[in-house]
Amino acid sequence: MDKPVRDRPDWWNNGVNGASKEAKVATSSSSKSVSSFGNLTQSSLRSFAIPHLNATEQKKFNQEIAMYFYCTGTSFVRVEDPYLLRAIQLLRPGTRLPTRKQLADDSSGGLLESCYQRVKAEVGKLLSLNKQYICITSDAWSSTLNEPIVNYMAVSPTKSLFLEAVHTEDQPHDAEWLAADLIRVMDGIGDNAVGCVTDNTAANKKAWKELEQKCPNCFFHGCVCHGLNRLVKDIFGAKMKIPEGGGPAQYPDGYPFEDLLLFTADCKDIVSFFHNHHAPMANLQKALKSSKLKGLVRPATTRWGTIQDCFKSLQAADYVMNVLVSQRDFVSTGNANQKEKRTAIKTIITDPDFVTKLDECIKILEPIDMFIKVFQSVYNAFLDLENKTNGLTNINAEKKAYLVKQVKKRFDFMYADAHGMAYLLDPGYLGDKMSRALRKEIEDFIFNFPTADGSTCEERKQKLAEEYTAFRIDALQEREKILF
Repeated sequence: MDKPVRDRPDWWNNGVNGASKEAKVATSSSSKSVSSFGNLTQSSLRSFAIPHLNATEQKKFNQEIAMYFYCTGTSFVRVEDPYLLRAIQLLRPGTRLPTRKQLADDSSGGLLESCYQRVKAEVGKLLSLNKQYICITSDAWSSTLNEPIVNYMAVSPTKSLFLEAVHTEDQPHDAEWLAADLIRVMDGIGDNAVGCVTDNTAANKKAWKELEQKCPNCFFHGCVCHGLNRLVKDIFGAKMKIPEGGGPAQYPDGYPFEDLLLFTADCKDIVSFFHNHHAPMANLQKALKSSKLKGLVRPATTRWGTIQDCFKSLQAADYVMNVLVSQRDFVSTGNANQKEKRTAIKTIITDPDFVTKLDECIKILEPIDMFIKVFQSVYNAFLDLENKTNGLTNINAEKKAYLVKQVKKRFDFMYADAHGMAYLLDPGYLGDKMSRALRKEIEDFIFNFPTADGSTCEERKQKLAEEYTAFRIDALQEREKILF
């Protein structure tokens, strides 16, 4: 609007569809251009011809729209919805949307392939930055079609990047294959790769040993949050197995939580019952809403911490559920099987020990769940978890001893040099409560840490020892200033 008429684009000066008188005056008089255009109505402005996207712009627009569909997992069929096209054409008439066939085109030059190559190139740039230390994470799971898949991600101090999903088909996830495939992924990243965090299985642990021999200056260990989730399963999801010598199936040696394991199954039955029966669910939701309480939480295998959320939701809803199941028509509705199921649910909820057992389960899970959600230091977390477990009240001595034993067992399984070294070098901890023997072992590990080619020498050991000593003195002095 501030430009002289001669400097304005032709599509602005040349109105179409009978441009208003004000518009014509404005385009013919530079001296009155600003004031005249200021008086234009919205309908007058719409009469100007806005240019269509050229081929280059349309191609870029298609790619950005495609990225939206790919990143949000939106069904491709929605790109052909007429309301989406109308909304976009309000901003730029003549704009075309790609078809769902074009969105799915993975041929050379197709939208799917071109977008993939763009993202891959950007990821490659980030992974190849100088001194960009990268940790690989691997996660084995099954797809919705029950296909075995291993996901790989690259984690840096600033970003987490998805690398690939490997469909393993009939390939067993043994230590040899796991180690070889991790080496393949690390080779693709180059010298920036510093190690890998995996699931906590016997095959993975064996693979760590093989990888440490092949890559002596990298670190390999299990995921601590996954290990804590396995600890929860040790308590509330233990499996009966046939002993090596034969005989009836048994729980793990010394397992004292069979009562809570069976109680957990009862709690899941309660939640499933209300989720699967419309009338009881509607009555429960109405009662919970009037009491300003949230609904019952259904535990999910892939959502760590939901078992505790389930117990807490049942604890909060105890009074409401008691009122519902105590109504005369609760157990008298339905056929014989339905009445039997309702009677069983009523028996569980009205059991005098129901709330007591909920309290016990929540008390055991609270310290574990805390470290799953807010995780900082592996070593300190397990030290603190052991102390919190020992300090549990209203838990009998046998259960408490088993809990402490399982905490140590899980920690020993996933513990690696990286954990001890991180705890020793973290200025916030500096190896607090670490035994003298273990500290000496970790310090020796630091001083003997090899170069990229796996070599070391006395001069390097001496230099590392001097740097570590200077660091420790400075860190201790700094901490004393903060504390005092």
